[in-house]
Amino acid sequence: MSSSLEEQFEQTREEFRRKREDLRDVQAKMAGISVSVTAPRRVVEVTVGRNGDVTDVSFPSGAYKSMVPSELAKVVLETVRNAQEKAREELAQLMEPMMPAGFAVRDLLAGKADLDAMLPDDAGPGMFLRHDRLR
Repeated sequence: MSSSLEEQFEQTREEFRRKREDLRDVQAKMAGISVSVTAPRRVVEVTVGRNGDVTDVSFPSGAYKSMVPSELAKVVLETVRNAQEKAREELAQLMEPMMPAGFAVRDLLAGKADLDAMLPDDAGPGMFLRHDRLR
């Protein structure tokens, strides 16, 4: 093998190592997503993980005591939805640099993605990983 070809091979291998490490970093950040949202008047605080799973609910003030159950339920559900949306947004921001151009990460996470539009039958090389955007 010529030294030029060996250098190219080594550069490619090193780039692969960097990209793999970048992906590991993103994966670790994704695993660590935790979002807390507090409702107005501090009625309730909800924490969710990266998948929107509720991990904690607390009532930081006594404001909930003066609410009728249906009103409290509405505030709790709204706060959960807000926390889930923020978690999806954080996840999308982490995933976006890894996705091909035109791939609507936010739509995919919200279950609204048009996969036929995002993944056409005639996808060319480079369609599956925008590794140039990982840095």
